[in-house]
Amino acid sequence: MPQPQVGTPTTAAKIAKEDLHLDWAQPAVQLRRVIRLERAWTTFRGKRLTVLRADGGAEVEEEDRAGDSRPGLLRGTMVATGEGTVRLLEVQPESRSPMSAEEWVRGIRPLESERLGSD
Repeated sequence: MPQPQVGTPTTAAKIAKEDLHLDWAQPAVQLRRVIRLERAWTTFRGKRLTVLRADGGAEVEEEDRAGDSRPGLLRGTMVATGEGTVRLLEVQPESRSPMSAEEWVRGIRPLESERLGSD
């Protein structure tokens, strides 16, 4: 049976644009939470990149253990974070329409050492 709330109501602070800026040094779990809020963004080659959807999981973290894992390092659709990795699923480059992360990566042809958010 439902019960009435007790106490003084409170409101949450408004989410600012800077709260949605992705800091790749944060753990992957935290970054995926920010991405789920929508409008999360980072930069790539000096332009804003909105991350619309992302994923992660056990198999993603296994891949992260090998090789260079500097935060923000882009390997295909995988991005290294401070702890684990995030797989980009859907992005929206500045002044463009939303697209799958795979299409975006094919179009930009990233260099081996390029990182998100390093601009």
